[in-house]
Amino acid sequence: MASGGSGKTSTINLILKQLASKNDIYSISINAWALGGDHEIILWDILNQISTKLTDKKAKTKRARFGHLLKKVSKAELPFDLSSEIPLDSSTKNNMNSSSGKILNTVSYLGQILSSSDNISLARNRIESYIKNKKIIVFIDDLDRLPGKQIINILRSINTIADYGGISYVLPIDIQYVSSAVEEQLPFGQSGSEFIEKVIQLPIDLPTLTQEKIDHVLFDKINILLIEHKITLSEDEIQRFQRLYFELNKYIKSPRDINKIINVLRFRMPISNTEINIVDLIILEIIRLFDKRFYEIIKTHRDLLINHIHIPSVKYRLDSHNKKRTIDADKLDINSDQKEILQQLFPAFDALYTNTNFSNKDTLRKLKRIADENYFDLFFASLDSEINVSNKQILEIVQLSDTPDKLNKALFSTINTNNFDFALRLIIDNISLVKDTLTLSTNLLDLVDTFQTKYDSPGLQLSPFSTLLLRINDILRGSNTKLADYITLLDHNYHKKRIETLPLLIREVDVYSEKKDSKYHINLTEDELAEYKNMHSK
Repeated sequence: MASGGSGKTSTINLILKQLASKNDIYSISINAWALGGDHEIILWDILNQISTKLTDKKAKTKRARFGHLLKKVSKAELPFDLSSEIPLDSSTKNNMNSSSGKILNTVSYLGQILSSSDNISLARNRIESYIKNKKIIVFIDDLDRLPGKQIINILRSINTIADYGGISYVLPIDIQYVSSAVEEQLPFGQSGSEFIEKVIQLPIDLPTLTQEKIDHVLFDKINILLIEHKITLSEDEIQRFQRLYFELNKYIKSPRDINKIINVLRFRMPISNTEINIVDLIILEIIRLFDKRFYEIIKTHRDLLINHIHIPSVKYRLDSHNKKRTIDADKLDINSDQKEILQQLFPAFDALYTNTNFSNKDTLRKLKRIADENYFDLFFASLDSEINVSNKQILEIVQLSDTPDKLNKALFSTINTNNFDFALRLIIDNISLVKDTLTLSTNLLDLVDTFQTKYDSPGLQLSPFSTLLLRINDILRGSNTKLADYITLLDHNYHKKRIETLPLLIREVDVYSEKKDSKYHINLTEDELAEYKNMHSK
C-alpha cells in the first residue's frame, strides 16, 4: 500500500516479470479503472483469464454472454422515437411509451438472469476444478481511481463470490484514499479503515523513495533516451543540466512524475534532436509539466529574457542601460528559485543582476539555446517551415552545392522571407560542409531576388539583399579565389539587372583587388558602366 504515484504499478510490473519465469504460478493482471469499475465485469475478466491460462477456454458460457448482450441492449437508446414516429392520439402514445418501457425492462431483467451471479458461481465451480494444486495470483490495479461505491462492490465480490482456494489477490492501493472513499458509503459511525482491514489480510507498505533515488532513476532513464537517439552531451552541458535540474527536482517526488517526464521526452527528443538544445528542452518540459504558470511567464517574456542582435526588440530598443528591462524583471511574479533558473537559462536576464555579460553570443546560437533569439520560439511551437527552418534541412542543403539544380530546388522549397535570416546564419555555421561556395552564393542571390521585400529595410533591420551581400564574405571565407568569385557574382547580378546590389559587390571587388594579387581588375566596359549609371539613376 502506498500513496498515488509512489510506484505501485511499477512494483506490480516488476513482480509480474519475476513470476513469468515460475512454472507453478499463474499471474493475472486486471485494471479495475480501465474496466469501468463494474464488479461483475471485473469478476468475469478474472475468471476468463484464469480459464484461458489453464484450459485455453473462456469461462463465460454462451448463455452468460447472451445475457450480458441483453443487458447492454436494455441500456441502449432506441434508434427511433416511438411517440413521434407513430401518429396516434395522446392516450395511445402513452400506451406505446409504456409498452416500450416494459419491453426494455423485460430485456434488462432477462439479461440480469442470464448473466447473474448464479452463472458466475457456475463458472467459478468449473474453474475451481481446473485449479486443483495450482497457484494463481490476481493483481487488481487502479482501485484507488474509482469512487467508493465501486470499490466496496469489488472488495465484497472478491471476499465472497471469488474467494476460493488457489487464488490470491494483490491490491496495490493508496490506503488513505480508499479508506476515505469507502467510509463515505458506509453507515454513519463505521470506519473505512476498519472495513479495509477486514478485507486485506496482509498489508505491506511500499518504502518511501528518497529524492536521491528518484534523481538517480530519472538520470538513468534520460541517459537511455540520449543513447537511443545518439545524442551526446558535452561535459559543460552535463554540468549545466545538473545545476538547472537541482533547482527543479522538488517537483519530482514519485515514479509517476518520472514517467510523465520520460513519456514527454520520448516524443519530443526525436523531433527536436539537432534542432534545439536538448538540455534546455528537458528543463523546459519539466517546468511545463509541473509549473504551468512559470512556463507561461517564460513563454510570454521573450523580449525581456533574450538579447536581441539581428532583430532589435521594439520594447527595449532605446533601453541602452537596461533600466526599463530591470524594472520589468523585478515585476515578474517569480520566487527566488525561479529567478535563479531564469538567470541560468538566459544570460541577458542574468546580466541585469550580476553586471556581467555573455560576450560570445554566437555560442548561444551554435548550441541552439533557448536564450538565442533564433531558437527561442522553437521551444514553444511545432516546427513550421514557413516560419522556421530545421538544422537538418540546412545540412541537406549545404551538401548539394556541387549539384546546382538540386541545390536551387532545395533552397527555393525551404527558405522564404520569414525564415531567411535564421537560415542564412545556419548555412554560415555549417559552411565547412559546402563544396562550392560560389555556386551557393549565386543561388542565394537568385533566391532573394524572388522575395517581394528584397529591398525593404523595416526599422533598424537590413533588407534581405543587403543582409546577404554583407554575409557573402562569410560564405566565401575559405575561398582561395575570393576576388575572382566577387567578380563572377558582380557579373551575374549585372546581367540579371539587379542594379541595387552592384555597389556593394563593386566595393568587395575593389577591396580584394588591392591585395597583393592585384592582376584582377573590375571587368566592366565603359558601355556597361554607362548602362549601370543610367539604370541606377532611375
